[in-house]
Amino acid sequence: MSLRTFKNEFQVVILAGGYATKLDPLSSGDVPKALLPIANRPMLHYVLDYFSEMACDDILLITQPSFASKFTEFLHQASPGWKVDLCVVEAQGGTADALREVKDKIRGDFVVVSCDLITNLDIHLVFDIHRKHDSSMTIVTMTPEPSKDDVDGGLFLGTNESGDRLLFYQPVEDTFDSLNVRMAMLRHFPTLKIRRNVLDQHIYVFRNWVLELLDANEHLRSIQYDLVPFLVKAQYRSLGPASTTKSASELFNGTPGPGGPTGATLTDAEKVLSGSYAGVNALIPASTFTPWLSYSSRYAPKALSTVPTFRPQTAVGSPNVVADESAGAADFSQLTADSGDIAQETDFVEPPQRVVCSVVDFSRIRSPTGTALFCRRAATLSAYVRLNLDIHRRSILPIGMEKYLKASEELSTAAKNSGFRVFNSVIGNHCNIGEGVTIRNSIVMDHVTIETGVNLENSVVSAQCTIHRDAFLKDSFLAPGYTVEEEAHHVNDKLYLD
Repeated sequence: MSLRTFKNEFQVVILAGGYATKLDPLSSGDVPKALLPIANRPMLHYVLDYFSEMACDDILLITQPSFASKFTEFLHQASPGWKVDLCVVEAQGGTADALREVKDKIRGDFVVVSCDLITNLDIHLVFDIHRKHDSSMTIVTMTPEPSKDDVDGGLFLGTNESGDRLLFYQPVEDTFDSLNVRMAMLRHFPTLKIRRNVLDQHIYVFRNWVLELLDANEHLRSIQYDLVPFLVKAQYRSLGPASTTKSASELFNGTPGPGGPTGATLTDAEKVLSGSYAGVNALIPASTFTPWLSYSSRYAPKALSTVPTFRPQTAVGSPNVVADESAGAADFSQLTADSGDIAQETDFVEPPQRVVCSVVDFSRIRSPTGTALFCRRAATLSAYVRLNLDIHRRSILPIGMEKYLKASEELSTAAKNSGFRVFNSVIGNHCNIGEGVTIRNSIVMDHVTIETGVNLENSVVSAQCTIHRDAFLKDSFLAPGYTVEEEAHHVNDKLYLD
């Protein structure tokens, strides 16, 4: 029997609380990111339609007080088929803090997603993998195509040989000096595959007891930067005393670490790394960064201890450490040793159960029906523009978009008969566009006035803007309500209200 019959087993938590500074100036002022339009629909509409189609209709929508009225109005006008509980949380907290505030409303296991997710991935495939491995947490990642995908906010990601067990997770932006891989992990998983600039798609499936863990560890503020790395490390923490820590140089100079060989020398480095000395679990090639902070939090960083490092005379390769060159693997020219001792880290409360972390690589999923799959996020300005234009030209077709695209096509047809030209662009509702206007590869939101002779190229015009006659804009972004003066010339500008 298919596990999909348990339709309501997982509650859905949608995070829609932030201003999205990466989308400035579009989300400046009182405009929440989740209600920014993509192809003339609020991006939150896509997420709710998606989970409705997936028969996940028990939804918590989390936002902050300043946006509560806007979401209330949106839900009042939205589809009656959605079952959404709007939850208002403190504006200054992180995403993990938001989960703490709504924990009493989460009755079982749950999935957390960002409000900017647009995908046709069958979420039940992720749920099935989560159940199969009895996972505490399962995340969805994606290997980007450099020519198409924005790799802002990428990860160093380590998995087992089969690629479904998450063993190492570190945001590139939090990698100050070096990568640190724990000896305790290598004892259990001697083969580690490390990739760089992997994209976290912000789809997280959690067991309910993770909420208890959050309650007990208030320093965990962010899901991505605190909770996920914490759970990954909790899979293989060593409970031994600090005295068990041995530096790489000590190991190679003949001082045995935990179970390590006696008399290992510099010339033995390749043997150790290739597994000839099965007892040595302390060393793994890392990037050329040094040193590493044992624990870091974006919200409350703690510089605790410097990990000892060993630098071989030449880069050492190992069949036990797989560098995925296609994913931009790091240069393996430095060795880092760490026992993973709890005493080296900040105070915390251990998870109440055994921790298992799984990962689903979206790039490896193939649709059984041959349908082109997509999993995209409007996390940056460039990603936001691409999503708008790709949906407009039907490169991707999210759930429920057919009728909206038909209306957009009718608008484009009307434009050809109205004295202005539109090429591969999205035009919002209730816009007033004058004669001789050319709009190319651009997004124009609702209630915009564009006067005669304006040339608009590769730009985004927010709602309520006015562009006076003969202005020229290229590669520019306008905040809501902005006015462009007559014959103004803007290239690569972000235009804000005073």
